[in-house]
Amino acid sequence: MKKILKDNYIYVFEKNMKPALYCDDGDIIDIYTLDCYNNQLKSIEDVDKLDYSKTNPATGPIFINGTKKGDTLNGIAYRFYGRYDESKILE
Repeated sequence: MKKILKDNYIYVFEKNMKPALYCDDGDIIDIYTLDCYNNQLKSIEDVDKLDYSKTNPATGPIFINGTKKGDTLNGIAYRFYGRYDESKILE
């Protein structure tokens, strides 16, 4: 199984970016991501300090060997795991 860690995040996709991971069609990949706030929110007090230029990070990019321009890719998300109980942040 291949793995891509959350320190491989980006805020914009560009055509000349180097892939964070190369894989083959059918590979199973563990993808570790950051939440939409880049894990900046730990308590209600953090809302006022939120750096909006660092929101909505994406993990990647991932290059799938053998793909060509115009190909359509299909992925299946098997499991999602949360890092903390978000209901407690807004108490």
